[in-house]
Amino acid sequence: MKILFSGDGFLMPAGGAVKSMRTLLELLAEKNEVHAVFCGKENRDYKEAGMMLHERKMPCVFKILKSTPKQWLLNRWWRGILQNVLKEKFDLVFTQQVLTPSTVKAAKKSKTKVVCFIRDYYPLCLTTPREGCGMACFNCLPLAKKLIYPISLVVRRGRLDALRESDLVIANSDYMSRFYEECAQVKSRVIYPVIKGRYTPARGGDRIGFITKAGAEKGIKIFLEIARNLDRKYLLVGNAESYEKEVKALSNVEYVPWTDNMQSIYAKLKIVLVPSQLPDSSPRVCIEAMRAGIPVIASKIGGIPELVGDAGILVGEYSNPQAWVEEIKKLESNPKIYNKISEKSLRRAGTFSAEEQLARFRGIIREELNIEL
Repeated sequence: MKILFSGDGFLMPAGGAVKSMRTLLELLAEKNEVHAVFCGKENRDYKEAGMMLHERKMPCVFKILKSTPKQWLLNRWWRGILQNVLKEKFDLVFTQQVLTPSTVKAAKKSKTKVVCFIRDYYPLCLTTPREGCGMACFNCLPLAKKLIYPISLVVRRGRLDALRESDLVIANSDYMSRFYEECAQVKSRVIYPVIKGRYTPARGGDRIGFITKAGAEKGIKIFLEIARNLDRKYLLVGNAESYEKEVKALSNVEYVPWTDNMQSIYAKLKIVLVPSQLPDSSPRVCIEAMRAGIPVIASKIGGIPELVGDAGILVGEYSNPQAWVEEIKKLESNPKIYNKISEKSLRRAGTFSAEEQLARFRGIIREELNIEL
């Protein structure tokens, strides 16, 4: 089979959506011919991890445009890129995130089956979703974005039309699948984040970790408040430039930018915090930590409970820093409970193995599209 991925990002290091897509494609490349065309900083074609990668330089004008106009114009430009790429025959096209509308249109024009992956609320929400909001995005938008609200609605309609026109939609959790079906009447199948390789179970780590992009919705403010109120060693991994001043003010917090060597990170940790403040769909850090046998303390919200199950601690009062402090203290004070959760984490992580998710994905493709991968 000949597979093409089309998306706005593919270079590493990257966030969970790109990591999961790359891992899935690398596994598929073992038995299939896989190509990936994506936006980057230069024009180049090269081979990596068994895949043919085609990086296309984004025009400079897109770097100065605001989000909504940029997305609309970027998709128009990308459609031309893809029409040339799809002159070559492919059996399947995968896409996710910003370039979904243009990818679906180009795939349909070339009569190629297209699979859309939804890993967050981007296709549906114009801002950041809140439970029970009814997707009334206008109410949550800042004034500047309210002024271009009609344009934003056109862009959102294009995203949703793309999902509905695709041959198959894959969500990254049951929670996210239900959300799209209820709010947008888009049905999907579920594949959890694909994580390749095995982490050596961590032993002897002495730090409490927070691994994520540094957005308020991911809980960085909660993490910093925990670090202020509980004197422990902490490790912050990811993108925290916008909180540089607050991080530097805390002598007990070490900051490490994004890295591909997560084994070295988990080796330092004894607990991983996932303090999401809005419904996180399927944070792969939960699975990564469990694979290393590290207890996870996470917000009881979104798709997190179905990942963690009883192999971690779920915080109902996730917006209250003191609730997190208390859970950390309880876990640290009882080695028996700590070891029990660590053992459960290792067992539960096996249900999310790359092999398991790949087999599941192949079965869905066979069932829905009558294609053998």
